[in-house]
Amino acid sequence: MKQLTLRAVIMGAFLGGFMSLSNLYIGLKTGWGLGVAITACILSYTIWKTLRTLLPFIFKSDMTILENNCMQSTASSAGYSTGGTMVSAISAYLIITGTHMSWTVLTLWTIFLAALGVFIAIPMKRQMINIEQLKFPSGIAAAETLKSLHSKGAEAADKARATGESDITPIGAMGKITQLTFGILAPTNMTTNLMTASVTAGAAGSTADLLTDLKSGYLLGANPRQQFIAQFCGIFAGTLIVVPAFYILVPDASVLGSNQWPAPSAQVWAAVAKLLSNGVHSLHPAARMGMIVGGIAGIIIPILELIFPKRRKYIPSAMGLGLAMVIPFWNSLSMFLGGLIALILEKKNKAVAEKYIIPVSSGIIAGESLMGVAIALSDARGMFTAFFAPLKAFLRMH
Repeated sequence: MKQLTLRAVIMGAFLGGFMSLSNLYIGLKTGWGLGVAITACILSYTIWKTLRTLLPFIFKSDMTILENNCMQSTASSAGYSTGGTMVSAISAYLIITGTHMSWTVLTLWTIFLAALGVFIAIPMKRQMINIEQLKFPSGIAAAETLKSLHSKGAEAADKARATGESDITPIGAMGKITQLTFGILAPTNMTTNLMTASVTAGAAGSTADLLTDLKSGYLLGANPRQQFIAQFCGIFAGTLIVVPAFYILVPDASVLGSNQWPAPSAQVWAAVAKLLSNGVHSLHPAARMGMIVGGIAGIIIPILELIFPKRRKYIPSAMGLGLAMVIPFWNSLSMFLGGLIALILEKKNKAVAEKYIIPVSSGIIAGESLMGVAIALSDARGMFTAFFAPLKAFLRMH
C-alpha cells in the first residue's frame, strides 16, 4: 500500500502551512496552540474527494489510509512543531531585547530546533510505543479517525469518530525548569536563559508531535521511517510560512502585550527570565520551598512504583500531579470526570466499555480541535487584516 508519496507530502505541507498561520495568530492572542494532525486528516480526505469528483482525469485515485497518515505527519510538523517557539521564547526575546533576531538566524533556529525534536523521537519510539505501549490519546484518535474515513457502510457508522486532539505535553513547564536551571548557572544572562529554555521546549514539542504520529502509524501498520521523512519535510514547509508571518504580524516589541497581541505565553517567559536575572534567590521563599517539595515528590513517587509494583495503580502519577499544577483547573476536572465515567462503565458493562470508551472519548476530546479551528476560521478576517496591513503601509510608502 502506498505511504510516503509526493501528493501526501504536498497536501500535508499545504494544510500545515495554513494552520501554522492560525496557530501563530491564536498563540499570540491566547498563548495556546491548536492540534493539527486530525483536523488535517479530515480536511485532506474531504479536499481529495472533492478534487476526485471535479477533476477525475487529473486525480485518478484516492489517497490510501497510509498516505493520509503520512500527510498528517507532514501537516502536524508544519502547523505545530515550527511555530510554538515563536509565541513563547522568540517573542519573549523580542520583549527583553527590543529587537528582532535576523531572519537568517530565526529561520535556521526554527529548522534545527524542530529537527532536533524529530531526531530525538526516533530512539524513544521503541521504548514508549512498542514496549511500554503508552496511550498517546491523540495518536489513537488520529488512527481511529483515519479508519473511520476509510471505512464504509455499517463499519463506518460503528467507527464514527470526531476530529481533534487531547494530549497535553508539559512543554511550557519543561521550559520553565530550564529557565530555573540557567537562573543558577548563568543568573545575569537573560538571553541565555530564554534561548536554552527555547531548545528544551521546542525540541520537546517536536518530539511529542512525532511520537503521537508514530503511535497512529503503529496502530495502522505504517512504516515509521517513512513517517519520519514526512515529518522532516513538514519542518521546511512550516518554517517557510511561519517565519515571515511572524515578522509581519509582530513588526516590533511594542505590539506584544497590547490588545492586538497580548502574547501571554511570551509575557510569562520574559517575566521568569527577568526574575531570575539576579539568580534563584530572587524567587519568593515559598516558591523555592515549592520547588524543593515538588522535586522530592517527583523522586519518591517513581521509587514507590518500583518498590510496590503490584500497588502501582494506587500510586498517583508524578506526571499527572505535575500537569495538574500547571494547567487550568477545568482541564484537570474534565480529565477526572472522563476517567471516572470510563471507570464506572468498565465496572458495569466491560463489553460495552471496550467497544465504546476509546471511540467516544476520541470524539469528545477531538471535538475541541474542530471547534478551535472553527473559531480560528471565524477570526480569519482579523488575521488576514493584521497580516496585510503592514504590507499595504509599506507599499504606500514606496
